[in-house]
Parts: sequence; structure tokens; C-alpha cells
Amino acid sequence: MKTKLIVIALCSILFACKKKDTTPQKDNFSFSAFGQSDTGKINLTGEAYFDKTNKKLILNDAVPTPEHSYHTGTGHAYYNRLVDVADGFETSFNFTISDLGGIPDVDGNVGGDGLAFAIFNSDTTKIKDNTWYIGMENSIAIEFDTYNNGDDGGGVANHDDPNGNHIAMYYCTASTSNVSTRMAINASVADFSSAGTHTVKITYQDKKMKVYLDGSLSLDTNIDLSSVLTLNSGKAYIDLIGYSGASGETHKINNWSFKSY
Repeated sequence: MKTKLIVIALCSILFACKKKDTTPQKDNFSFSAFGQSDTGKINLTGEAYFDKTNKKLILNDAVPTPEHSYHTGTGHAYYNRLVDVADGFETSFNFTISDLGGIPDVDGNVGGDGLAFAIFNSDTTKIKDNTWYIGMENSIAIEFDTYNNGDDGGGVANHDDPNGNHIAMYYCTASTSNVSTRMAINASVADFSSAGTHTVKITYQDKKMKVYLDGSLSLDTNIDLSSVLTLNSGKAYIDLIGYSGASGETHKINNWSFKSY
């Protein structure tokens, strides 16, 4: 009898150990560098490509290389599946901007338009080679702008740029295609197009988006992602975008991480 009880107890323990964990799994990834194994996890469009020699993600390249010839436009690098954003998240990436050239802006400075982090929930096939974050349906973008377009008169992007070095947040709903409206801006930030690397951390928690540049809080905005965007059960795509327009500028991503709360 004792033996039978012991066997039953052991079976119960084994069953409990094998019981499936139903706790929802949070989305997370961390690319400390970009090599061959990462090519299937990040979808690239436009000018974006992996520099496999140096293990970097290049959004735009202003300098001809054996892998990539010089041209201008847009590069997208979006994670290959939807991730949880509604309940909060944190993402970080380290970038370098270099090789500025081309047509001067209204201040007389040359270079491209900078880069952006975007959250979007729309048809990925609509991402065109020449699409910046402007007009991306059902999206929110945080831009790191390096080109002063001046006041565009309330045009497609509602730019009204104060200078060629600012951080701003824009949104474009599913019903306002091709029009991105600015929600917040900080025009007094450190020069992030200067030589060297810069680190960005973006957090979303308790309906508040915070952007840190090199450890300094640079944008702090109230926003409810679930209200502004149409999400897929709280999920959306996340995207890194570089844009050089008719000018030249190299946008290099050295690492990228993301985790849902």
C-alpha cells in the first residue's frame, strides 16, 4: 500500500512539473550587433542593409561600398512580427550619423533628414522605398531630425522645423493618410549628428512616452497608444527608419533591444 501511495505521489509531482505554463510571454529581443543570424528577424526595405563585415545595420549609406552603391532615399528595418506595445515597453538603440553632404537646408547646413523610431499597425507592403515616417498609416514616429526644412506651410508633414537638430513625435491615423501631425518637440538637445555614437532609450508606461538621448530626458509626452492607434490585440510593428532625401547622410545602427512590460 505504501509503495502504491509513493508511486501516485511521484506521478502527481511529475505531472505538476510538466504542466504547461499559461503565463503570457512578453515580447523581447536584443541585438548587440548585426550578423548573418539576424537577417531573418528584421525585414529591410529601401536602402537598408546589413554590413556583415562590421556587423552593423545601415539605414542609409552616403559612401559607396563593395556591397552598396551611393544613392539617396529611405531605409526601413522593422522587426518581423507584431510585438506588445499597449501595456508598455522599453526600446534602446545606439546610432552613428556621418558623411553629411548634399543640398544645404535653410540654415546652410548639409546632410540628410535623420532617423526615426516608429510604431505602426498597417499593411507592410505599403512601405515604399521613398516613404519616410510621413504618411505611414496608423503610426506614431519619434524623429531625430538633422535637416531644417523651415516652415512647409502646413504641408504633408506639417514640419515647421525650428532647426536642424531636434527630436519630435508625430502620429498618422488610418483616416489621415499622408498627413503626419506633430504631438511634441524638443529643439534644444545635444548635437546628435556630430561625430561619435549616441544612445536612445524610449519608454512607454502609464500612457506616457519618454525619450532619452545619451541619458538625458529629451521628450516626455502623454499618449494613449490604444486610443491613437488601431492595434492588433495590443500589438504593432516597430520600425527603425533613415531618410536622406536628395542629400547624403549615413545612418548606422550599432545595436537594438526591445522588451514589453
